[in-house]
Amino acid sequence: MDAARRRGTLLLLTTALLCALAQCVHAEDKANAYCSADPSRPVYAYLTYVDGDGESHTEEAVLASFGAVPPQDAVRVSLAKPFDGCQPAAEHRGVLAGRGNCTFLQKALAAESASAPLLVVASNVSLPAWRGGAWSMGCTSVEQVAMGSSNLSVVAVMVPQDAGARIRDALRDAKEANVTASVALLKSPFVDGSAFVLLFLALATLGLGSAWSCAEDYGLCIHRINAAQRRRRLREERRRHLGAAASRRRGAGSEEGESEDEDDDEQYNTSLEVTPRTAACFVVFASTMLVTLYFLISDVMYAVVLAFFAIAAAIAFAAFLRFFVGSLLFERALGIEDWHVWVSQDDTPSSPQAERKDEDGNAAEEDESAEASEEVQALLQSIVKQNEDSTQGKRWSEMAQGWARSFVGPAGISVMDATCAVLAIGTTVAWLVCRSTVVAHSDATGGLAPAYASDPTMCAVEAAAWVLQDLLGVSFMAHVLRGIRLPNLKVACILLPCCFLYDVFWVFIQPLLLGGKSVMVSVATGQGRSSSHASGTLPMLLTVPRLNSPLGGYSLLGYGDVVLPGLLIAFTLRRDLWARLRASAERRFGGAGRAEHQLTEIGVDDPPKDVLLRLLAAQGTASGGTRSYAIPCVAAYVMGLALTFIALKLNVGGQRGQPALLYLVPSTLGVVSFEAIRRGEWRGLWSGDAARGIVIKLKERHNAASV
Repeated sequence: MDAARRRGTLLLLTTALLCALAQCVHAEDKANAYCSADPSRPVYAYLTYVDGDGESHTEEAVLASFGAVPPQDAVRVSLAKPFDGCQPAAEHRGVLAGRGNCTFLQKALAAESASAPLLVVASNVSLPAWRGGAWSMGCTSVEQVAMGSSNLSVVAVMVPQDAGARIRDALRDAKEANVTASVALLKSPFVDGSAFVLLFLALATLGLGSAWSCAEDYGLCIHRINAAQRRRRLREERRRHLGAAASRRRGAGSEEGESEDEDDDEQYNTSLEVTPRTAACFVVFASTMLVTLYFLISDVMYAVVLAFFAIAAAIAFAAFLRFFVGSLLFERALGIEDWHVWVSQDDTPSSPQAERKDEDGNAAEEDESAEASEEVQALLQSIVKQNEDSTQGKRWSEMAQGWARSFVGPAGISVMDATCAVLAIGTTVAWLVCRSTVVAHSDATGGLAPAYASDPTMCAVEAAAWVLQDLLGVSFMAHVLRGIRLPNLKVACILLPCCFLYDVFWVFIQPLLLGGKSVMVSVATGQGRSSSHASGTLPMLLTVPRLNSPLGGYSLLGYGDVVLPGLLIAFTLRRDLWARLRASAERRFGGAGRAEHQLTEIGVDDPPKDVLLRLLAAQGTASGGTRSYAIPCVAAYVMGLALTFIALKLNVGGQRGQPALLYLVPSTLGVVSFEAIRRGEWRGLWSGDAARGIVIKLKERHNAASV
């Protein structure tokens, strides 16, 4: 007991000693710390000076990370002598000095020693102070930087070279008698218009991707019903033409047909369901990729990432156009059917009507081949073998044509598929060209945005770059929401909190533990550990120019901040879809018992939609009511994104970027969970039964209820 007490006392004394030592070190550092590392410290300001004629002029300026913070009242200004400002100037007067020969801090200390209230440094470049790239006016030594306010009382700003020349000319003309200057902070609007554009793009992506996911889910059920009806129709025709005995002999052939239907079903259903293990491993994989990009990012690595994104975006945009424009607009709304063409000596373009006729005649052709004798089959095999031997003498062009046809498929080339592919590739190439032009212009001008260039062509190219990037980004994210889905709320409660912790750690906690900048913010802005390369930001961002800010630049929203909550929104929309279909089935076909009785009356020629409704009526409405979950979830997403923009404006955590999932995950997942518990439907959402349609057994042969 005494030993434990002594150890506790020793630990307490050691802790007190360390705290006292830390206070001493902090006080010593504070005495020599002139630059403030406070992230909330203003950066941009206005410099207003009045020349000898009484005319007022306003120039853009950058505020130093040391010295007092404006507003600064009007003071008389004089030229530094010498002009570099490294030596003390006239007392109690503002100083205009040139850049160079000593550090910014040395100039400020010289002005401070002369009790100068204002230091204006004229830069050696004429780029705009607010939009000219990495403008900064701070300390060169890390030991001189500390949190809190600066020790200096002088207000220090830097202006572009041409602005400094105008102020210098005004001082010479007035002989430094009546020239005064004052500094005021730049006031930007609390909410920029680009935030609303980003919100619109995010909601459009969520709506299109969730609707695409629902259409895929519903279309898969209809496709399986069609496949089951087609198999039953084929079996009935086989029994009618061959009899029961022949039908039994052909059982193996029937199994082959069913296996082909299963393969076709797997090709039709291209979505991937997230499992609990996948959700847990996502954070590890994402963190590994983030750290890899941070340490290895360079112009070469950036080009590789850009190439992979361009390929994925082109594929997604082609699928996006094929579904929303080709299928919904042309085929369903306008009634324009797709055509399959193949240029060959023996083949002609095939229309949808011809394909349906060929499909109807498949059963008769199979029956005729089934009745062929063994001698005829042996003869056919010998002919096929002779034809295979003769192909060795074909020309290379004919063989290439055969390979191409085997790649395209027996149906030929879809006109809509080919058109969408060409448009997608052209759009991606145009975006790459515009983007490379903008990056090259920014590198050549030291970071000047093309929107502020004098060339109107560059302004148009810059606008086309971000518009095309957002178009490809929306289609890419919608394609992801269509192809990846949450099977139930259980997986959502694993995936989204893991992503929440991942986002918060790499934005807020990692800089506190390891120091320096946020790894996630650095990678998102294309810098990585070193900012020596100049390739721009990574393309996995929704990008919109700031509309109301005099600083220019862009507002950004990461794809993950849309896709990850979008998976939950798509899940709730699928639940709403099947809940409404079940309610419609109940109204049309009556109770579950009556529907089960009517299942025996379903024929192979019944419309698949009617079959689906009867099967839903047989299941009943045990999964819950018809009140929507998607609408509250979308409203919660809007609220979470609004909180993100507010936190970004208030600079919460001291980072340029904000972890949007910090606000989006609790709002969306919390609202869905609360509504499920309040309505008593938690079990159906937790298991996923409420968001699942009909389980259709492809190999069932005995009754129509299992199709």
